[in-house]
Amino acid sequence: MLKAFPNLAVGQSYGMTETSTVVLSTGENDIMIGTSGSLVPGVRAKLLDEEGREITEYEKRGELFVQSPSVTLGYLHNERATSEAFVWDQDGRWMRTGDVALVRKSPSGHEHFAVVDRLKELIKTKVCLLFLPLWFKSLPRLRISYICSYDIHRATKSRQPSSKHTSLHTPPSTTAR
Repeated sequence: MLKAFPNLAVGQSYGMTETSTVVLSTGENDIMIGTSGSLVPGVRAKLLDEEGREITEYEKRGELFVQSPSVTLGYLHNERATSEAFVWDQDGRWMRTGDVALVRKSPSGHEHFAVVDRLKELIKTKVCLLFLPLWFKSLPRLRISYICSYDIHRATKSRQPSSKHTSLHTPPSTTAR
């Protein structure tokens, strides 16, 4: 896309329903391709390795934990999910995102987070992913949509543009990501 539109500035953000807002965002003067940006004000984050040790080096993968006043207090009427998603340590209460990330230093010196994997399935659906483009077409205000699914056994990509929307689609795998 950058080759086709060399003056286009594209940034990414990252957030979850449970964080009530974006926790990582790209600043217009500090774009680092392949990352979701830096922490927004009021948010703290840390990465933990598989043994629960905090990762302090750059480019080392770990589970992303976030802390912010905007993070939900828990899951209504679901104590088990709440206790699995939130942990306490000497720095307070942290939310386990379930996402694997790493930290990179941008040329301007800011730390950027790249979300690179998921520890477990994020979306559970009984809807075939092949039907999502049809649903997107029914949304009159949506102009461009992208659907990406990856089959780790077949790394195939095909483009299926429509007259109203552009979709990227690969055959659905057994787990949705």
